[in-house]
Amino acid sequence: MHVGITEGDTEFLEANGHAFQEPGDLAYAGFEYRFASRLYTPGDLDYVILVPSLRCNLACGYCQVSRVNEKTPGFDWTDETLKAVIRFLDGLSTKRIKVEFQGGEPLLRLDVLKEVRDFCRSRFDKCEFVVCTNLQDPSDEACRLEAGILAKLKNVS
Repeated sequence: MHVGITEGDTEFLEANGHAFQEPGDLAYAGFEYRFASRLYTPGDLDYVILVPSLRCNLACGYCQVSRVNEKTPGFDWTDETLKAVIRFLDGLSTKRIKVEFQGGEPLLRLDVLKEVRDFCRSRFDKCEFVVCTNLQDPSDEACRLEAGILAKLKNVS
């Protein structure tokens, strides 16, 4: 009884993408993809992290976020960026969305938070919002923001 693989078996396996010569070659990459797709089937994208500004009103030594001083120009979303983000969100196939605003300090761009929030509430059946903020100097406007933005304070550093 023959225990090993014959040359014909090897040729068959290689010809049908079931064997490879070297890790990283095309047959290997195809096998990896097919194997991984059996392990994880991605669902609808329903969680996004948005960074409307890299500006921050603090300079914490422990902060790992890329940040610039609050007065530094050129580190906020442009109108074109905001429109592109809205188009991206509109293209999602999910019926629910969770949006996390990070920064810098996202409350420095309250206008962007409101516009994204208003769009999401009109587009998705269920919306959840998280603002990662230091809450050092919230404006009256930020404090009056409707439930869903500052109603649940999470990730306050």
